Amino acid sequence: MLQELTFDVPHKESFSWLQVSHNGQLILMGHLHSFYIATLMHNMGNELKYKVVRRHPPKGLLFYRAVFSPDATLVAACNSDVEIWNVESGMLIKQFRGHSDHVCSIAFTRDGNDLVTGYVDGTLKMWDLTSMLSNDSSKQV
Repeated sequence: MLQELTFDVPHKESFSWLQVSHNGQLILMGHLHSFYIATLMHNMGNELKYKVVRRHPPKGLLFYRAVFSPDATLVAACNSDVEIWNVESGMLIKQFRGHSDHVCSIAFTRDGNDLVTGYVDGTLKMWDLTSMLSNDSSKQV
């Protein structure tokens, strides 16, 4: 069965990537200039209707990728820096730079305790999120 997604976005924009939260209630979608968090409004037959609840960040910044934490309370986004956003409040919690090159990929571990970032030079870093919010700590993989 095919279900069509309808997004209530302010402007028609194409999305380079998307992720649905594990509980299916939130969707994260974005492109180079911003990312959106949308919430499921209803599921009617073949149509899923989502409403955008938050747009990050202001225009002008570039984002290569953003991902939900396993519990969908955080979003990690990457450009030349790594940013951690609170989904509910929309506030930027932490911004850090762990490498001189651009971050091109990002993922949370299954338990949500670590964040793995990949850089264009082939370097991978694993960030300990339990201590990262109080101080920057990373271990190079």
